[in-house]
Amino acid sequence: MAIQFEVLPQEDFLYIKAEGINENLAEHKKYNLEMYQSIKQYPFDRILVDELEVTYSNTIMDMYDLAHFYDQEMPVEARLLRLALVVREKYEKLASFWEVVCQNLGYQFKVFFSIENAKSWLLERKAEK
Repeated sequence: MAIQFEVLPQEDFLYIKAEGINENLAEHKKYNLEMYQSIKQYPFDRILVDELEVTYSNTIMDMYDLAHFYDQEMPVEARLLRLALVVREKYEKLASFWEVVCQNLGYQFKVFFSIENAKSWLLERKAEK
């Protein structure tokens, strides 16, 4: 089953719940573009993407290519998003590599293994304002 997602606006951020199987890089790119199109429909710059129910078959090179795909295909405004991605710990190596490449490209994306930690990071600067 390809990745499906549901967008659920919260008070201070946009919550995206995803599930399914990510079978290849092309599918992952398509899913990310669809998600970005959905995000743009809401007035949030803080996004929590819950992929605890997603199974990945990507390689490290796929993660590198995916991050560079954002750089080539998404508008510069995507760098203004503060995005917390929550994945299962078994994907730590892949997700952490993706995070580093994204951050090196100027994105505010961070990986977590729990929803609560992701929420705390997502909202930490908001509380200071």
